[in-house]
Amino acid sequence: MPQAALRGLEKPLVRVNEAMNQTPTGRNLIAIWQKGAAGPFVRWVTKYRWELHHLERVQAVVPKRGTILVANHRSLFDMFVTLSVLFIEHGMYRNLFFPVRAPFFYTNPLGPVICGLFSGFSMWPPVFRDERRVELNPIGIRQILEALEEPGACVGMHPEGARNKTDDPYSLLPARPGIGQMVREAHPETLIVPVFMQGLSNNFALEVRRKLSPRLGAEAPPIRWVFGEPVTAGSLARIGDAPTIARHLLDDRIGALADEARRIASEPNLSAAG
Repeated sequence: MPQAALRGLEKPLVRVNEAMNQTPTGRNLIAIWQKGAAGPFVRWVTKYRWELHHLERVQAVVPKRGTILVANHRSLFDMFVTLSVLFIEHGMYRNLFFPVRAPFFYTNPLGPVICGLFSGFSMWPPVFRDERRVELNPIGIRQILEALEEPGACVGMHPEGARNKTDDPYSLLPARPGIGQMVREAHPETLIVPVFMQGLSNNFALEVRRKLSPRLGAEAPPIRWVFGEPVTAGSLARIGDAPTIARHLLDDRIGALADEARRIASEPNLSAAG
């Protein structure tokens, strides 16, 4: 990204994250950290609560290029845990990318600490929300699309754009068009995987305490995933413009998975997958 358009901490942080995510050496270092430290830690904290439903839908498809994982957004950590399941537990992807909002993660000194510890600096590219978004966000999309040319790459995206803070775990916020624009610009063979997730809080310290305390652990809800049928970017692009694609992914595909998750929660015999 052009340094002239960046401000303050954004300049060194964008430079470091681009070097880590756009070079083979950087990506190898990220993978070593994710596989050797961050991923196993997340797995240790959360695995006793995992419920994975219909993962076979994803495993049955061998992607010819990268994969875009699209999910609802209830916790700051939901995508990290989801991709830890797929990367560490099932070895499905090699390079993981987590686009995040530039405010905080690229402006607050605590941002790179969280970025480094949880993702090995793969919380990239930044998503700008001020007046610079018109200039800088398309650059970030192009960077991600270049990374998705490789079959082992996977980027986690939230069509809602913001974290859903409502009390209903099955509700969804309105879709933002960004994911639709990315799908339209992606190679037609890029794979899109919808998933609905629930059960993870927004307090990772609480999640650790739940793991360490038998009482809190017993009271903790399951972390449940329902995976949908993968679809190619090319087939989605025929649906319509970017907002239409975004609404289809969120309301129709992820929404249907939310309904399935609700049914699973109401029928205990269906909640044994793992």
